[in-house]
Amino acid sequence: EVCPHDDPCDALALVVDGDANTVTTIGCTLDDLANIPISAQTEISSWVSFVAPASGCIDIDFNFTVGVHPIFDTDSALALYQADGATCDSFPFQELAFNNDFDGLDPRIVIDTTSAILLSEGTTYYVMIGGMFGDEVTGNLRITDPCKLTPSNSASLPPTHAPTTICPHDDPCDA
Repeated sequence: EVCPHDDPCDALALVVDGDANTVTTIGCTLDDLANIPISAQTEISSWVSFVAPASGCIDIDFNFTVGVHPIFDTDSALALYQADGATCDSFPFQELAFNNDFDGLDPRIVIDTTSAILLSEGTTYYVMIGGMFGDEVTGNLRITDPCKLTPSNSASLPPTHAPTTICPHDDPCDA
C-alpha cells in the first residue's frame, strides 16, 4: 500500500471543525529529518494541513482506529509545524508543538488561550502523524477550534488576540 500523504506538499487538507478523517502511516517512507525537525523518534509519517481559524486556537486529536491499536504494541506522535515561507516546500519547517501520549498512547495537541502561542489566522499549518520507532499507525484525526468565535464574543476580540477575550469561558468563574 502506498502512503498518499507522505510529504508535507502532499498533505491531506482538512477543514477546522470538519469531520474526522482516517490517517495512516502504512506504506509511508522515512522522514526527511534534515529539513523537518521532529521531537520524537518517529521514522515514518503522514501529513495533513489546515488553515488557522480567526481565534488562533486549535485542538488536534488523533485516536487509533478500533482494532489497530493493541494495548502498548503501537505508539504514535503528532507534531505541528509552520513552513518557513508561504509554501509547503519552504524549508526548514518550524516545530510549534509536539505530543506523544495525551490519552494513553493517543496523541493530542491543544493550543488555546492558556498556551504560549496562538496561530495566525489564515495561515496554513502542517501536522505530522508519526509512528514512534517506525510503528505503522492508523487512526481518526479531527481538528477543531476550542475557542470558536461566536457573534456574541467576536466584536470584543482585539487584533492582538488578547487571551482574556477569546474564549467566553476561559476562567472557572465564567463557566
